[in-house]
Amino acid sequence: MSSRDAGWTSLLLDLHTGATSHDAYTSIATPDLRIGVSVSGRYACDVVINGRWRHDAHDPGTVCLHRTGEPTRYRFPKPDTADYRLALIYLPVDLLDEGREHIRRAVARRARRH
Repeated sequence: MSSRDAGWTSLLLDLHTGATSHDAYTSIATPDLRIGVSVSGRYACDVVINGRWRHDAHDPGTVCLHRTGEPTRYRFPKPDTADYRLALIYLPVDLLDEGREHIRRAVARRARRH
């Protein structure tokens, strides 16, 4: 499932279920900030960080930040439970920059009043 199906244009939310891959695969590089949230079930993920495989276990509520601007290598061993779901949220850099600028202007206006 994906927010694309609902017609969203500013924010992308993909829901992944039940995927496994003992073979490593490389993600697509994106400038977007990616946040992964484990929604249900338990699963493991292997990821290459600084040239070495790292093993992470995920339970419901686990949150992880994914690197931006570069591809990442992953493996997903067989999940501990068949009902696991992972939500990936992609926050566009432009949207974050607009939010930062909005807050900066609000703080500046408030400082001028005081």
